[in-house]
Amino acid sequence: MTHRDLEKPGDIISQRRKELQMTQTEVSRTLGYKNPNFLSMIERNDSLVPFDRALEYAALLEIEPGWFLERVLRHQYPRTAEFLFNRTTLERLLKDREASDLPVITPGEGRKS
Repeated sequence: MTHRDLEKPGDIISQRRKELQMTQTEVSRTLGYKNPNFLSMIERNDSLVPFDRALEYAALLEIEPGWFLERVLRHQYPRTAEFLFNRTTLERLLKDREASDLPVITPGEGRKS
């Protein structure tokens, strides 16, 4: 089993961390946490992945960001995720974006925090 076989963000993070042979302490410190307690709670699915930091988790753990964001959103806001990630909505959003003056942002681009 790999992290791609899992659905819950905590399970994905735990499995991927193990695949990369990283400790909870290494991941926690790299993400700026003082100790691994919060990461441990996330991996047990007792706490949620902070949505505004989900891309940091994905980058550190070398997880495809769009795939991981979808899993995080589905876990925390299933109705919103169902709406956003259905084919009709995605096609309409892409069409609207392409027709607008807004730049199309590709993975790896965007705001750096």
